[in-house]
Amino acid sequence: MDQFKELQLFVEVAETGSISRAAEAVELSISAASRYLISLEARLGVQLVRRTTRNLYLTEAGAEFHRRCKSILADLGEAEAVTREAVVRPSGVLRVTASLSFCMLHIAPMLPDFTARYPDITVDVVAAIGGRKGIRARLSVDLRQVVVNRVGIRHQPSRSESEPSCAHFWCLATAWFS
Repeated sequence: MDQFKELQLFVEVAETGSISRAAEAVELSISAASRYLISLEARLGVQLVRRTTRNLYLTEAGAEFHRRCKSILADLGEAEAVTREAVVRPSGVLRVTASLSFCMLHIAPMLPDFTARYPDITVDVVAAIGGRKGIRARLSVDLRQVVVNRVGIRHQPSRSESEPSCAHFWCLATAWFS
C-alpha cells in the first residue's frame, strides 16, 4: 500500500473522527480507506484507532503518531511549495536598452509593478541617446524604433519622416541572454 496515502488517511481519520469523511477527503472509497487503516496498524504492530459502532477514538499510540504524521505532512507540503516556487519564480538580471524617450514613456511606468511582481529579477535599463554598439554584448533586450514608409523600412527615423505617410513602430530588434 502507498505509505503516503496511509499517513494522509490516518491524519484525516484522527481529525474528522470518521473513516467515511476521511476517505472522501483523500479520494478513496470507504472500503479502501478501511483497508489502508488496517494495513497501517498491521505494519506498525499497534492499534492506532479504537472503533465503536458510532465513533472512532485515537489510542495513546495513535495520538502520538497523529502528532508526528501531521508535522511530517506539513513539512512535505512546505518542501513541495518551496520547490514549485523555485521552478516557477523567475530570477536573474534583465538588461534593456531603448531610446531615452521610450524608456521614460513606456519602461519607467512599468518598472514598479514589474519589480513588485518579480522581486528576484534585477532590471538594468540603459536609456541610449546615441549608438548602442558598445553595450550590445551585455543586453537581454534591445528596443529600436522602426519607420515604415512607402519605400520600405528604415531603422532610425529621420526628421523628414514625420509626415503622415510614415508609420513609426517599436520592435524587438535583438535578444541576447547573458
